[in-house]
Amino acid sequence: MVVLMSDPSVAAVPVRECGEPLRSVRCSSTSASVGTREAPSSTSGRGARSAASRFVSPPEVAPHSAGAALDVTLADRHGRELDLGTRVNATPEESEGGCYTAAPNIPAAARSLREVLGAALAGAGLVDYPTEWWHWSYGDRYWALMTGAPAAH
Repeated sequence: MVVLMSDPSVAAVPVRECGEPLRSVRCSSTSASVGTREAPSSTSGRGARSAASRFVSPPEVAPHSAGAALDVTLADRHGRELDLGTRVNATPEESEGGCYTAAPNIPAAARSLREVLGAALAGAGLVDYPTEWWHWSYGDRYWALMTGAPAAH
């Protein structure tokens, strides 16, 4: 069963202070913006929230802004991204579900590379968000829920 970030069980995970000092990650010369996509018009209310959480985390659990998640892919020694079946940030609609970590409709070579990526990151204690093969986290509410930790850091 896939648990989405919008699932109430994710927001219910407590957050406990871990004692690490806060550090600024702001860049003074650049700014980033997040694009939004509309849910299908037949989706509303809780369904729209669930559909949106496949791509954007609800604010109360947002792992990237908490410094607990990153988007990762593999590259060759020249810095060229390898083909892991879809581009990073592909939506389920445009990739025909290929963005899901366990997608059955990607080439065997891409699946093998996803397994390499997953083995390395899971081995380091990170947890993948199953609707985005590139999204990995450590210490956030989703990570805590998936690992059975008593709280997020």
